Amino acid sequence: MVVPDPYETYLRGLKPGKTPRFDGRKRVACLRSINGLVDNKEDVEGIIDPGSQIISMSEEVCHALGLIYDPTIRLNMQSANGEVDQSLGLVRNVPFQVSDIVLYLQITSFDRLHMTSY
Repeated sequence: MVVPDPYETYLRGLKPGKTPRFDGRKRVACLRSINGLVDNKEDVEGIIDPGSQIISMSEEVCHALGLIYDPTIRLNMQSANGEVDQSLGLVRNVPFQVSDIVLYLQITSFDRLHMTSY
């Protein structure tokens, strides 16, 4: 399911000549998700965070999907409260299929406890 941008939907619904009641240039934060087939095994729902530059997954989900991460490639991640935690490793080239499109993701695995604060 794809959720349209709320501001664009609002603007399309305005009558001709009507002025918008709020400024849409400010960033609107909304939670979006995507469903896809991971590693040709299981449909998984993921949250899209446009402010993040990495793809992260909990260690628990990695194990449930049978994904193996390389512990020699670790990232330091700063949480919203300023704490820095290190990832568990990198899962390379994981097929993620959405409809007929297949993306190959580089996924950083984190301890579930630390993922809640990012």
